[in-house]
Order: sequence, then C-alpha cells, then structure tokens
Amino acid sequence: MRATLWQGTGEMGMLRRAILEDVFAAADIPLAAVSTQDEVLAAAARSRRADDHDFVVIDCAAGDPSDVDRCVAVATRTTLAVHIIHPREETFRDIERVVGRPLVWLPANFTVASLLDKLHTLKAQVVATDQDAARERPALTPREREVLDLLAQGRDNREIATLLRVSMHTVKSHVRGITSKLRLTRAQVIATYRDGDETG
Repeated sequence: MRATLWQGTGEMGMLRRAILEDVFAAADIPLAAVSTQDEVLAAAARSRRADDHDFVVIDCAAGDPSDVDRCVAVATRTTLAVHIIHPREETFRDIERVVGRPLVWLPANFTVASLLDKLHTLKAQVVATDQDAARERPALTPREREVLDLLAQGRDNREIATLLRVSMHTVKSHVRGITSKLRLTRAQVIATYRDGDETG
C-alpha cells in the first residue's frame, strides 16, 4: 500500500505536506508527494494491481474553485482510490457525483489523531480484504508456478512446452488455470509477475 499526494504550493502547502508525511510515516504507509497532474497519473499508472491498495490523496484544503477541476481530472483518469482533503463536504459530494464513483472525504481541519485513526482503519480493512482474497483464491500448483515463472520471463507457449517437455495442449491448460486462479488475463499475468512477485 502506497499513497501519492498532490497538493497546491505555497507556505501552507509545504507545512501541510510535512504534517501529512509524518502522519503517513506513523501509519507505516509510504507517501510520495508530487506537484503536477501528470506526475499523479504517472504514479497511479505504476500501481500494478488493484490488490496493491495504492491510493491518491489530493489536498484541496485551501478550497480554491480550481481545486474542483483538479480533483475531477485525476479521479476520472485513474482507477485508484482517491482521498480528497477539502474544507466543504458539500463541494466534495459534488466532485463525487461528477466523477461517478465513491471517493473518500478528509475534512481540511483534520487532527493528526483523527487522520492517523483513519489510516489505521484503512490498513486494517486492507489486511482483512487480503486475507479474504487469499482464502478465496486457490493456490497455484507447483507446475503452474513453473509455467508462471516462464511466462514472466516472456516465453511463449511453444518455448514453455519445449523447456518443460510437455505438449502445447498441456501448457495451454496450465495457462488457463493460472489466469483463472489469479483472475487476470495472460497479458496482466506477464506484466504483474515479470518482476518476480510471489504467488500462493
């Protein structure tokens, strides 16, 4: 779980950034601060899987009218969870309606203790969700793990069949099993596991 913070500049922005960095560090959630919309979207794109539980925090505490456009622009262009720090809940709800999906409101006048509690609750929910998902997702067989390793190396079915000394039909069957168990397409499997992620 990682968070990307996008906020306005200026003296108050720097002070709030320092406070947010301290609170996120206390919650053991890495926080990367960025300064442009493109950087936010690039960070969001680097989040490889939904179960990474990465999220974006947009600090609109100043309540500037242009903040609404910034929030909508990012929230509509990423599938990550978006947390918006804003002084007015009504404005936040308007943003949420325009975006068309649930967002998380963080009041601009948050206390360190309330934000830390919210982050600890979020982490506990993520742990519970991950545990439920692990119980629901069947583990890969040893042979499927071998096939997955070769897929992650960029090998095609023919190469895998040759290396494992099995038929193409057997390789296709293993690939179907892997994609079904991981609930990913073949391309997603390759992109997700090419950096050596572990599977159950």
